[in-house]
Formats: sequence, structure tokens, C-alpha cells
Amino acid sequence: MRYLQFAKRNFKEILLDPLSWIFMFILPILLFVVLQIMVKAIGDISYTPQFEITHLTISMIIFSFSFLTIFSGNMISHDKEEKYLLRLKSTPMKPSDFVLGYTLCNLPLAFIQEIIIIIVGLCFGLTFKINLLYLILGLFPISLIFIGFGILFGSLLSLKAVGGVASIIPTACSLLGGMFFPLDNIDGGFKIVCEIFPFYHAINIGQFIMNEDVNNIILSFIICLIYILIIYLLAVFIFIVKLHKDSI
Repeated sequence: MRYLQFAKRNFKEILLDPLSWIFMFILPILLFVVLQIMVKAIGDISYTPQFEITHLTISMIIFSFSFLTIFSGNMISHDKEEKYLLRLKSTPMKPSDFVLGYTLCNLPLAFIQEIIIIIVGLCFGLTFKINLLYLILGLFPISLIFIGFGILFGSLLSLKAVGGVASIIPTACSLLGGMFFPLDNIDGGFKIVCEIFPFYHAINIGQFIMNEDVNNIILSFIICLIYILIIYLLAVFIFIVKLHKDSI
């Protein structure tokens, strides 16, 4: 259970960083509140269905997940910079222990993000029903996409580079996921590109859960699971190669 001790250490490191609190919790809440104030000012949202409270709650959960990429990537790059991982290499820890340790420390944060965003949504009129529990359970595995990206970027990049590259993920998540514009009303190449990436399908999973649309949820889940598998295989492979070359 070496990876559990490693995950516990990583979890403490994240919580001790004030920026992690700001970006992973406070920023999504503030953005959610600002968007709701805008929605109230607009009044009629029939032409902007993306601002409907259920859709917006789902979008903000996925958006908050995207910051896990930045902080998990930064943590790995910082550990590389401080030669912490090289020192741990002399211990019985395996590469899988490292990857599991960096993954597990982020999962409680993802769960807390879901709970916080749903509470904010309830304050703005989100209907309280059993589907919210299914939403939490259904979206929770999606956080692995963003954690996996963080491990991948952290393994590949230096501390100076990882922040800039990882910050692409929140931007891509909001644009390619259709968070702030009605993607279903858009045709052509842009929508095809959006459908290739997992962000659009992650939001669809939430929508299908809330609408109890079991038939359509399977394809989106499969696409997201494929992304999780590919990202983690790449991350583990790169981590192992760099660890063996003492370049991590």
C-alpha cells in the first residue's frame, strides 16, 4: 500500500497550496455565480439553452475538473525539479505506485468539486432529485481524463512549461465542450472537432443522466473511457521511460 502513503502526501501538498483552493474551488463558484447573475439579467434563455441551470451545473462541474490537470501536472513537475522522484526511485515503489499516488490524491478533490457546484446550483434553482446522486456518480470517473492529462504533462514537461501547456485544457474544455454556447445548433467542421474530443461527451453524459436518457449515454461513456485508457497508457509509458533514464 505504498501508493496510499504517497497519495496522502500528495493530497496534503495540494491542500497546502493556496492557489489550488482558488482555482479548483473558488474560481468555478465565482464564475457560476456571475453567469447566473447574467442569466437573471437576460430573463429569457430560450435562445441560450446552455445557461439553463441543469446544463450550466454540469458544465461547471466539468470545467472545475479541468483545473485538476494544472495542479497534478505542476505537482509532478515540481517533484521532478526537486529530485524528489529520483530519491523515491531507491525505495521499493514501482512506477504504478507513483501513478496511482498522483491519481488517488486528486479524486477526493474531484468529489468535493462536484458537491460544491451542485450546492451552488441548488441555490440558483436546480431541482433536488435522485438524479443528482446519479450525476455525481456518473461524472466522477470523468475526472480521470483531466487527472491523466496532468500526469502526462507533468511527466513530459518542465516546471516552467507545464503550467502554460496544462492551462490549455480549461480553455479547450469550455470551447470544445459547448459550455457557453449551444453546440447542438452548430453544424459543420467545428462540431465534428468537438465530437472528437471527450469534453463534449462528458457534458452529454451529465445531460443524459439528468434526462434519464439511458440509450444515448452509452456511446458518450465509451468514448470517455477510451480517452481515459489512452491517456493513462501514454502517461504510464512516459513515466516509466523517464524514470529509467533518471530524467524524472
